[in-house]
Amino acid sequence: IECPRDAMQGIDEYFIPSPDYDGHVHGANIGGHARTYAELSKENSKRFDNAFTSFVEKLDHSEEDLNHLLSNLSSFAAQKSRQGFSESKILDPDSDFVKLVESYVFRVLETKDSKFNLEKVRRHANFIQKKGFSLFSKITKK
Repeated sequence: IECPRDAMQGIDEYFIPSPDYDGHVHGANIGGHARTYAELSKENSKRFDNAFTSFVEKLDHSEEDLNHLLSNLSSFAAQKSRQGFSESKILDPDSDFVKLVESYVFRVLETKDSKFNLEKVRRHANFIQKKGFSLFSKITKK
């Protein structure tokens, strides 16, 4: 994944239009070529994990970037719960990725629209937890 931001946000050739709303279908990207790429080898899985981490590190503290992150995380958790991304370690509870994501979300929740964003985070957290992962448990208890 040469440009993780483009892939994760559906920019240019990575854009998959939704027939239901005016936007990008994150799940199609994650469940499609990203999963296929990551499952080719352990090395590709590490590259995907690194690209996802790089994507999070470069996010702005904005509602738009939060939306992209939450959509990608939920799509990833759904795929992982179906034995996809089998070599990926990013959702392991003590991973640096989980700490990075939770830190990012805490910072976004400190913005003026935090009540709206908190509800959005809770919806995604509930979905991710139903898939077997404990991401955002500290945030949703606030």
